[in-house]
Amino acid sequence: MRAAVDRNIRRDWISAERSLFNRCDSYTTENLMMFPGGRIEVRRFSWSRPIESVWETGKGCYLFNMSLSNHEPTTTWTHVETGLRQQMTGRKRLTFVPPGQKIASSFGAGNSRSVCCMLDAKLVEAFLTEAPRWNWSQSLLDDCANVGGTEIEWLLRRMYREVRQPDFATPEVLGTLARQVGIEVVRRFKLRQSESGQRTRGLASWRMRLIRERLASGKPLPDLEELAALCNVTVRHLTRAFRIETGRTLGRYIDDVMVERARALLQARTPVVKVARLLGYSHARAFASAFRRTTGVTPSEIKPEQRR
Repeated sequence: MRAAVDRNIRRDWISAERSLFNRCDSYTTENLMMFPGGRIEVRRFSWSRPIESVWETGKGCYLFNMSLSNHEPTTTWTHVETGLRQQMTGRKRLTFVPPGQKIASSFGAGNSRSVCCMLDAKLVEAFLTEAPRWNWSQSLLDDCANVGGTEIEWLLRRMYREVRQPDFATPEVLGTLARQVGIEVVRRFKLRQSESGQRTRGLASWRMRLIRERLASGKPLPDLEELAALCNVTVRHLTRAFRIETGRTLGRYIDDVMVERARALLQARTPVVKVARLLGYSHARAFASAFRRTTGVTPSEIKPEQRR
């Protein structure tokens, strides 16, 4: 029997009671692959007695479980926070759980072969201005328990075939399919903000946070290409979305951070050559030119703070 804790599962993806694994008679991983933005596992397990367990998706995980068996034991899902229940009969099925949800499940003795796919929440939320709020109802629980027959199922089956028979650039293919799954989740569960509500073309809040954290890190200033790679978008998309979100250009924002950091260093009597190096400029002359262009004064005109 495979160990219950898999080192390839990120802590913010999923946690499950050990009882779920300890009560299984066998648990075999047929295929397992990590790819950009996710993880997919083909697994087979069996159990000779009823099992009740509780498991929870982390804030960074969208979870899909697709049955490959012709017959599955009847399962009861309970959404722990609301007490809503859904009973799934013994047939092939595809279930979906958004981030931050706790599910209690119970099922009778049986066996199963399935595909478990965990996607980084950013793959879905990249298309939204903020993380969606899930307002749970019986209809939503029913929809999550019955995602079969949709484009999501077609894409997951394509991912299953790819991981079963790996070929050239399989992880990249899986990453591309996973991004398509993210789009289909937005469509299926109507996560798009309405035109009368929040802006839909601005920069997602998690991308804004990454940019701010990078600029506040104290490292040499990044260029647009680095920030675009950090946010997993093109430079063109990043600069356009940033301007829509903030009303100013990203280049100007970087210049403002440069001036703020440079002024503090200069007032602390840091030599101009060292300030240029700390900010990532190859020459002091290039730094001085950028500083004067932004502020209208040269670095040498910044007076040190008076020591008390």
